[in-house]
Amino acid sequence: SPAVLGASRLAVSAYYDDAGGTDAGSVYLFQINAYTPGLFAESVADGAITVNKLGGDLRLKRPAE
Repeated sequence: SPAVLGASRLAVSAYYDDAGGTDAGSVYLFQINAYTPGLFAESVADGAITVNKLGGDLRLKRPAE
């Protein structure tokens, strides 16, 4: 699911992506105001990025089973 964060970032969730562990899910953050849009943070260590650092604009919810 995509979510626009202000005028310069796009977050795309992949709740079935198990790259970080079983049932972990993933969120990919893109910088969209750059000359060439691209992945802003491909791998984020635990605690490295928080909703506070994104201005409180992002809320994640697991889909209903």
